[in-house]
Amino acid sequence: GFTKVYFNNIVGSIDSVRLVRLVADHLSTTDAESVFFAHDYFPLCPSVNLLSNEMKYCGLPSNVECERCYKENANISLGSYPDTMHRWREAWSDLFANIGKIVLFSNDSHEHYANVFGDFREKMVVTPHPSPNPLRRPLIKYGAQDGIKLGVIGGINFAKGGAVIEGLASVKSSASGELSLIGYTVYELPDNVYVTGSYDLSELPDIIERLGINLFIVPSVIPETFCFVLSELISMSVPVVCFDLGAQAKRVGEYQFGKVLPRALIDEPERLWEELNCYYQELYTHQRH
Repeated sequence: GFTKVYFNNIVGSIDSVRLVRLVADHLSTTDAESVFFAHDYFPLCPSVNLLSNEMKYCGLPSNVECERCYKENANISLGSYPDTMHRWREAWSDLFANIGKIVLFSNDSHEHYANVFGDFREKMVVTPHPSPNPLRRPLIKYGAQDGIKLGVIGGINFAKGGAVIEGLASVKSSASGELSLIGYTVYELPDNVYVTGSYDLSELPDIIERLGINLFIVPSVIPETFCFVLSELISMSVPVVCFDLGAQAKRVGEYQFGKVLPRALIDEPERLWEELNCYYQELYTHQRH
């Protein structure tokens, strides 16, 4: 039989509950080492990213509200699911009752899991992903006349902030600046946004210097369980902002060159540009002194 069982991800499986119960039943009959890795919030809700039907972070409301949302949420689409949220979480509780350890990658994801699966808190261990090999620190230029040259990194869908980037690109105001995406997106962005397409990680510092980027935003509108892109940015010691959500907010808040912005700005691109401009001015002033 198996000596180790590592449970990583079953998002997109046809019948998730059946698979979860099969694993739980197997674990109940074995002494194998078993670990669940919390890469996402699938056990908490099959919307995966905790997006409500209104495409907002739900904040894990009451059980009554969760049941209502569960029945209406358009983000719950792939696969077969039970008729209630209670039965969904009950299946995962059976798994966690038989699993040896639950590994979470941030204190924030620990809080989320403990909120729903508090009976298994003693099995939960926070173990952040290891830091990537540090990248060269790119030359960042700030100038009174230059203004913000905002950068975004990664593959950007809605959850990762696609609508935020779309909104920023649509604004024409005295506060708005240049915008570049190092990566790709499902959104059709206007011509004033430079999109690099796929890139090699080792090329990041060179790309940043070539585009003249002097401020980065992690525009995710969902709570990240860790955020690898943020690790890459921190390794280069470049300035970063994000919204007050998830592991990204806790990490940016503790970062020397980081600023956390209110999540209310997610839907207000003009105000967001203004806040970005204020932070840019702080960075420029600091550099001068």
